[in-house]
Amino acid sequence: MKDIKNTFWLILLATTAILSSCKKKDATIEEPEIYTESQVIGQWIYDKIKINGVLQNYEHTEKCGKDSFFFRNRPGQDHQYEEVVYITPTGNCAISQTFMEWKIKGRKLILNFGQQVFTYQIIKLDDISFEVSIKIDYDGDGKLDELELHAIRKPCTDWDHRCQTP
Repeated sequence: MKDIKNTFWLILLATTAILSSCKKKDATIEEPEIYTESQVIGQWIYDKIKINGVLQNYEHTEKCGKDSFFFRNRPGQDHQYEEVVYITPTGNCAISQTFMEWKIKGRKLILNFGQQVFTYQIIKLDDISFEVSIKIDYDGDGKLDELELHAIRKPCTDWDHRCQTP
């Protein structure tokens, strides 16, 4: 009887070993894309905005510069984000500036504005285009909106003190 039990356990162990070693390995597992700080450094011009699935061109103030944002990481401007938006359509082209601290973690762009933290999901980031998404109450109605921002890289010029070359 003891030999039958031992034989049973050996067969069960061998079967388990064979079945577990024959499992199909999933070759389609992809590593998450990781973005680097150097990829965002520089100036970006707002191009398109998608609100709750509706894509539209970003409306810049006519006859003024284009609304843009800058990522810097240099002495005196450690992980500094600056957004420049033209706010007066009357022709005097006044600007509104917002400064924040930024960091990249994997596929996330995190902007710190005092006690407020905005975490964007990076959709696309390459040499010429930058796309992020966030759930935020964009229109102030108390409900979260799906917001996507699309921007295009603008090359830095020698005279633009805001811009940092990647």
